[in-house]
Amino acid sequence: MSTIVVYSPCSSPQQHILTLVLQPDSESVVCDEPTCTRYFTYFTRRHHCRRCGNIFCDQHSFYAIPLDQDANYHPNGSRSRSCEHCWSEYRSWQLARSSRSNSESSQDDPQTPTTPTVNCAGNGARNALGSVFGKGQGMSESLAASVPRDWNWSTF
Repeated sequence: MSTIVVYSPCSSPQQHILTLVLQPDSESVVCDEPTCTRYFTYFTRRHHCRRCGNIFCDQHSFYAIPLDQDANYHPNGSRSRSCEHCWSEYRSWQLARSSRSNSESSQDDPQTPTTPTVNCAGNGARNALGSVFGKGQGMSESLAASVPRDWNWSTF
C-alpha cells in the first residue's frame, strides 16, 4: 500500500503540519460519496478532491473552490477541484467571512475566520497515517517534528 502525503509549513518555521493525504487510486474502486455507487472504470475516471484528498467520480467532484498552497480556503487562491462536502464547508466559510467583513467595516476589527481544519476524510486518514508511521491518535506532534524544515509544498 502506498500513501501520498503532502506537507506544508505551519505558522512556526520550525514545524510542518500534514495538510492533505491523497487516497491512492488503487484503494478506491467506488466513488467516496456515500450515496454514489459508480464503479471506476476506463470510462468513469477517478478525481481527487484537492481539499480532503478523497476520490470521487466526475458527478461528485465538479465543484471548484479557491485554495492556497496549504489547501486552505483563500479568496485569491487557485481554483481547485472539490467534493460536495468541502464545497459546502467553503460556502459556510465564505458566508462567515462576508458577514464578519460587514461587521468589521462598522467596528474596524481586522479578524477573518480561519479555514476549518476538519476534512471529510475524518479519522480514516489519521488511522491510515498511524499505520504508515506507526503512531496512534496523538501522532500529530511527532509527525510534524519528523518532517524536514526545507520541504516545499508541491502542486498536483
